Amino acid sequence: MNLRYADWAVYHEFVFLLQFAAFIAMMIQSYGFTLDIAKRTDLMQMKVAMTLALLVMGYSRGVRFVALSCKAIVFLLARGDTGFLIGGATTTALMGLLNILFITDTLKKFFKFIAMPFPMDTSSRALMRRRSSEALMAFATTRSSQSYELDFSRKEWAKVRGASTMQALR
Repeated sequence: MNLRYADWAVYHEFVFLLQFAAFIAMMIQSYGFTLDIAKRTDLMQMKVAMTLALLVMGYSRGVRFVALSCKAIVFLLARGDTGFLIGGATTTALMGLLNILFITDTLKKFFKFIAMPFPMDTSSRALMRRRSSEALMAFATTRSSQSYELDFSRKEWAKVRGASTMQALR
């Protein structure tokens, strides 16, 4: 291909897109190894990186690959170059299967990290505990029209009534 169709733009775009997608995927994977997804900021960076990887893989190894494959097959068919047509169709079919594997793997990683909830750091967790306990204390000290505090004698009579209802005094 390099010798016979050296000036063919579709072939060069094919090679560039596949190499570019491989480069982006490798760099994002290497960058992902440096992230600690237990931290909120690192998980956010991983989600952004996986979104970028999915966009690049989906376009270069999916959408654009199919469009360029059709152009290449039609071009070789029109030129009547049977040897290159058979070799190109076979290579395109096998590369298409490999691209499906790559895109599937990228989709799995994307959904894995996108579905992860953001972890709470210790300061956020402490703030949430403090605010929830303040809210509970405020609720406990407010009196509604139905609740009232019993004086000592009423508390004692309530205990006696409860015990007699359970038949504990007999």
